[in-house]
Amino acid sequence: MWRFENLKMKINEKFHPIQNQSSISLGERQEIEVFATQCPYKGGRAVIKARFYVHLFNDSIVYFDDEVCLSQGIERLRHDELNSTVDFMLTPNPANEQVEVRILNHITDIVKIQLINPLGEILFENENKIGVNNCIINTKKYPSGFYQVKLYRNGEDSHTEKLILIK
Repeated sequence: MWRFENLKMKINEKFHPIQNQSSISLGERQEIEVFATQCPYKGGRAVIKARFYVHLFNDSIVYFDDEVCLSQGIERLRHDELNSTVDFMLTPNPANEQVEVRILNHITDIVKIQLINPLGEILFENENKIGVNNCIINTKKYPSGFYQVKLYRNGEDSHTEKLILIK
């Protein structure tokens, strides 16, 4: 149990690939890959962050959370605390001409996606239909800088990520 909590803490603090450009050993990378396969209802956002990190090296991995969680004795409920937010990943980030917004959890609701500039102006807005888990935002016409990508689920602010545009 200590090893699990230690790795969870390490991922939450050290392995944010955009904010902290620290290098990691092959052994630590393998630990993160194993951690990414855990049930996200047990490991929380640390599992999602681990999956994001793994995605930087291998974007073809598919996680079967329902089966993994059930095998660990965790039955997922529709409106539990972890399922109330929409976790997503921006690739590439930093971006140049376009960025893909990839929703990581299974969503059965309509999700609104917004791109917001530093002045708070909405530059892009799209509503994804039920079952659509990604959206491409064309960023060619926006200058270099820091932006926010916000997702709304059921009309409520669900999650926000930073986007860096480099021209």
